[in-house]
Amino acid sequence: MATVKVTGAVVSRLIPNYGFKAVKEIQLRSGETKKETYTVWSTDAVAEGDEVDVVGDLSVKIEDFTNREGKQVQYAAIHINNPKVTTNAPC
Repeated sequence: MATVKVTGAVVSRLIPNYGFKAVKEIQLRSGETKKETYTVWSTDAVAEGDEVDVVGDLSVKIEDFTNREGKQVQYAAIHINNPKVTTNAPC
């Protein structure tokens, strides 16, 4: 299993008793910016708005949903398992 390191992500949503979602803005080669969302499976105490660094096992799942227009959409969901979470100063 691959190990991933995410630095400077911001906790966007808590998943009580399971973990949290963290968002990090990245810059693409084209110069555009994109937000990546990570689901971190951890019982570490964090709060929404906290800036975190996370190191853990990477897994990616194809998930799908029906959008507002009724169209089926698929996307790759990034998950981090067995994480080591370091909380930085809140944003």
